[in-house]
Amino acid sequence: MNKSVVTIATATSFMLMGGLAQASIRKTSVKPAKLTSKSTFVKGTATKSATIRLSHNHTTYAYGKATNKGKFSLKLKHKLHNSWKYRLTISKKGYKTTTAYLKISATKPASSKNTDSSAVTSSTAVRTASNASSANSSTNSTKPAQSTTTSSATASTPATSATSATSATEKADLALADQYKAKALELSQQASNQSNQTSTIYQILNATVHSADYYAKLDSQINDYQQKIKALSAKSHDTTSNDYQSLAYHLTNLQTEKARAQKNDEYPKEINTLDKSKVAAYKDKFHQSQDHRNTDSDEDSYNDPSEADYFWTLAGKLYNKYHLEMDTDWEDGPYTKSTNTKDEIFKTLVADINNTKVEKPAVDPEVQKQEQQRLQDQKKLQEQYDKDYASALTLVSQYNQNSKKENSLYSEINQMSNNINEFTSRSSADDSKSDIYTQWIKEEQDALDALKKKNPNYENTSMAFLN
Repeated sequence: MNKSVVTIATATSFMLMGGLAQASIRKTSVKPAKLTSKSTFVKGTATKSATIRLSHNHTTYAYGKATNKGKFSLKLKHKLHNSWKYRLTISKKGYKTTTAYLKISATKPASSKNTDSSAVTSSTAVRTASNASSANSSTNSTKPAQSTTTSSATASTPATSATSATSATEKADLALADQYKAKALELSQQASNQSNQTSTIYQILNATVHSADYYAKLDSQINDYQQKIKALSAKSHDTTSNDYQSLAYHLTNLQTEKARAQKNDEYPKEINTLDKSKVAAYKDKFHQSQDHRNTDSDEDSYNDPSEADYFWTLAGKLYNKYHLEMDTDWEDGPYTKSTNTKDEIFKTLVADINNTKVEKPAVDPEVQKQEQQRLQDQKKLQEQYDKDYASALTLVSQYNQNSKKENSLYSEINQMSNNINEFTSRSSADDSKSDIYTQWIKEEQDALDALKKKNPNYENTSMAFLN
């Protein structure tokens, strides 16, 4: 069968499945009404029954839920400020949370017809200086503001001096904020890399190589599905049928599983080729460090901000002071992805294992002395045991020899006794031959007595006792 056909069909199947999975993910939505500094409610429409929160720099300005029809009207707890950006979060169980940022629109000041010319001039000068200060803040310019009115120098001079001082302070603050931000990102990057390295090393050290039986079973299943696809293709060339796609799906999964297992086996296989004593020593140190870290960390410590979060917050507060925004919401803290790859971590791990020193534990002199005494005592006991064992073997040998003699003697005596008993029985049964039996009995008895006399210890033998 053409491999490209299987690949295209399988890819099509995965794309369809991915599309279905993507379609099943729901996301909250929101359409807020326009907000001004004079607003007392935040209104709009959102996902039905969703939870809505308006916040700024960890402060909640409004909180509540949308109705079953998706409408919401939440009373503000604090006054809104011009040019500030507020965070609107919409969440609901089973939905992806949506975050929107709302910037407050400035309201037009009310004009007064009964204002004298001097008051208008003074107000205009102050407002112009204020606008110039805001412009300087956004552009980091140190030029003094130029008044567009014909008011006296007395009214414009203080505004110009204040603007220059504010710009210099702002410039210094923002430079410091940039330093804090850079430090936060540096610390966050280090933490991300360290976390990735620790978890990767843990996985490698605890991984085991898949067995030959595992691969044999996978190969058997892969071959089975390949044969089924081949048989189905011989009947029909329709690669879009449900049966074909189902077989292709299972075949691809098995092939992917095998490839993943082979990839995962690369690292533990190489670890197994290293010095086992060094690997064991490194594992002990690694797990001890992890246990020590877990012991030192209590539940409350997980809620404490990290050093990176601390510097990030410092930078965010300085930016917020001048109504400036960071790259991301400073309330969320810095986020950096790890940059160290698994291969890089593994190379470092192998080098560390090879450089691990296997140190012999220090021995207490008193303990060493006791150990030497124990070995000497054990040696003496072994020597005594060997002697006793040799003596026991000699006794056993003698016993076996005596047993053979006793067995022979016992058999002969037993036979004579049986003959005497037999002759006595026959003599009683047949009186005509009693003389002959009496003679035989006498001969057997004489032979038995002679044998006993020849073996004076007969009565003390085990055979005699049995007899």
